Amino acid sequence: MIPSAARNAIADAFWSLLEQKDVDSVTVSDIAKARSITRQAFYYHFPSIADMIAYAIQRYVSDLTDRILPIHDPKEALALAFSPAADHADIILRLIRSKKYPVYPIISDAVMDNVAHVLLERRITRDLGFDAAEIAVRFYSGALLYVLFGACQQDFIHTGWMAERYLHLLRGDLLPKPQAEQSPI
Repeated sequence: MIPSAARNAIADAFWSLLEQKDVDSVTVSDIAKARSITRQAFYYHFPSIADMIAYAIQRYVSDLTDRILPIHDPKEALALAFSPAADHADIILRLIRSKKYPVYPIISDAVMDNVAHVLLERRITRDLGFDAAEIAVRFYSGALLYVLFGACQQDFIHTGWMAERYLHLLRGDLLPKPQAEQSPI
């Protein structure tokens, strides 16, 4: 489906409701009431709440990626990528704890799509074959999600520190360095 102002407004209403309710408790009626539309209007734009959740997540991650792409400093770009953990940790935790909707795979797919977009845009994987590029996308995405979801469970989140740790991970700086051969003299 083509994005529209109405679809975006419905997704925005969903995000607003998540500030007060658990994702599994949000109903079509809640969303319709929040947007002052009918249930039929909701179903005109989305076949189900699950489809609307997927749209809302993809749109959020895509909008975040659009804000990240112009940033050339990797640490600054990654700090922005981790900002949802600082700004919306409670909502992220509500989403990934859903028992009703497959939210984790939706988030994971959205992040992988957008990490692939960033890697292509920045030409980071240009020298890799398809299989190696796919592995890189999965690795970068998995590491990003691991750090993001782990941070959501902390009391204090410092996105700059998270970005620095992630960059060290990607560069291999967190691995032990081999000891230089020491001469017995």
